[in-house]
Amino acid sequence: LHLHWHEHFEIIYMTEGEAMFYIDGQENEAKPGDLLFVGSGELHTGRSATDGPTTFFAIVFDPNIIASAGFDPHHSWTISPLLSGKVKLPTCIPGDSSSSHYIADPIRSLVEELVRKQQGYEMQAKLYLSLAFAQITRHYRNQESGKDSKQLNERFKPLITYLEQHYADKISVEDAAHMVSLSPFHFCKTFKKATGYTFSHFVQLIRISEAERRLRETEL
Repeated sequence: LHLHWHEHFEIIYMTEGEAMFYIDGQENEAKPGDLLFVGSGELHTGRSATDGPTTFFAIVFDPNIIASAGFDPHHSWTISPLLSGKVKLPTCIPGDSSSSHYIADPIRSLVEELVRKQQGYEMQAKLYLSLAFAQITRHYRNQESGKDSKQLNERFKPLITYLEQHYADKISVEDAAHMVSLSPFHFCKTFKKATGYTFSHFVQLIRISEAERRLRETEL
């Protein structure tokens, strides 16, 4: 899973195999039944941790689909704190935790609706999503915001965008560190924490990804 971020929220539901996800600077081992949550703007990436098949569903959505500030009073104490960063979604809920089934059950029903796409599935999916967040609010209301990791993510985003656009150019660790106003030593340490990759490995992955794209989509 390519390192990226988006303003929407994301729910990852593991169904097969094992994987390692880096979300907002946290390393998470995931197995079938586990749920992972990606907040707005959080850097995240993942890779398989097994030789066999690895399967997961990724549900990416605008949080306003659940509650809008214009007409829903619950927005102010459920969705708004998540958007502002005052409250953070739990990064991972293991499938064997005591509260997992309260959240996993509506997520599984949501996935089923999106896969089958029977008449009225959009409304059903929205209802299941709302139910899942109601349970998250009930069981995980007091999650800390993680402001330090958010600042770290924001610092590296311009660099990551630059690398994706200039993957063919030579850029050293010293050059990259200078772009984010860090010493090379501190840069290497914090970049690995934020992304799960060393800087050189990350640059290699971007180049490999572009090579794969050209093989698929061009005659090159």
